[in-house]
Amino acid sequence: MLTCGRMRFSASHKAWRHGFALLWLGMCGLGSLSTAANAGNPSSGFFEVLVNGVVQTGFVLLVLDDPLHPAMANQDFLALGFAKHVPPFVQEGVALVPLDGHEGMAVAIDSQHLRVSLEVTPDWYTPTRLNLNAMQAGQPLPATAGALLNYTLQASHGGDAPNALGSTQMLSWFGPAGLLQLTTALRSVNSSPAALGSSVDKKFIRLGTTFLRDDPEHLTTWSVGDAVLQAGTGVPGVRYGGITWQSNFGLNPAFSTLETPTLFDSARLPSTLEFFLNDRRVGAPVMVAPGPFEITGLPTVGVNGMVNVLIRDALNNERLIAVPYLHTASLYRQGLHGFSYTAGLLRPDLDQYATPFLASSHRWGITRLWTLDAGAAVSAHQSSAGAGATTALFGDVIGNLHLAVSHA
Repeated sequence: MLTCGRMRFSASHKAWRHGFALLWLGMCGLGSLSTAANAGNPSSGFFEVLVNGVVQTGFVLLVLDDPLHPAMANQDFLALGFAKHVPPFVQEGVALVPLDGHEGMAVAIDSQHLRVSLEVTPDWYTPTRLNLNAMQAGQPLPATAGALLNYTLQASHGGDAPNALGSTQMLSWFGPAGLLQLTTALRSVNSSPAALGSSVDKKFIRLGTTFLRDDPEHLTTWSVGDAVLQAGTGVPGVRYGGITWQSNFGLNPAFSTLETPTLFDSARLPSTLEFFLNDRRVGAPVMVAPGPFEITGLPTVGVNGMVNVLIRDALNNERLIAVPYLHTASLYRQGLHGFSYTAGLLRPDLDQYATPFLASSHRWGITRLWTLDAGAAVSAHQSSAGAGATTALFGDVIGNLHLAVSHA
């Protein structure tokens, strides 16, 4: 039941307490609460609530049986959006949350104006993480079955040299399973320029056959067949036939291997972020909820510089934060790992597969300013290994140090 002097709710009353808050205050709350407040013993009731100086929607139920230990209805407390869990207790069928004794929260109660003010630190809210690059990307569409033919034609003629005709063709079949490519070449040489067609040497060459399958979720690609091993630290560039598993960051258009500036900060109120480069605003403003936030992929221009971020909260308080950056393809962003594993047969000639070999290469973004490389290759007749480091020295200057050894 509900009394005017001291408000009490049973479980059946919880559903309508907000709907009749103003009616209850008009009937008996203003009289009894003001009388109790003047007597130095504030009563329970519905209060207006402010969080960090901003008025919240609706009213909250406060129980002030003990003015030194106020409590709020658990349902109202959860509606304020706090992430920290405060164990409730039940009093006469109503779940209540104590407001006193919490680190990072200060409570002020104005019983005369029926207002409670909560000052909370940002860690009371759920962190916000945004990647401005990812916001611009869409999901890739599933592949449909099809085929594509690319070709080139060449012709040469000059002086006493024989006439030569050539062409290369790449036929691709693609579908949900992957991509199959067949690359060929045709060369025709006329040994007698004066009599076209009197002696023609024709040669058809299969340059390579390769099957590729991408894994967009993990940004990797499998390839089976003929390919050229990309030269790297400790790994020679060779033609081979075999199988390779490697990183393929290009599968995600929004993914960047480059170190982009990141803003780590927090806000006590809902805030708007604006970005400035060379005193000019770039990009669209970004809204963040109260609490800690991490914004990656800030806009950049050139190799290095400074991004200025203007943070404006709901009370129009402004502050400016400068975020330095270094943007170069020579450095992986911190925590990024690229790799390649290959096993197969060396292909010294287009029509010959010979020595078995293994190769692997890796690249790590150790910190924002340091990237490490390592690689090795081994076959029956030759082996090699190497390691290297890349770092930012000063300004736009990048330093590289690589060591490699080989044995034949």
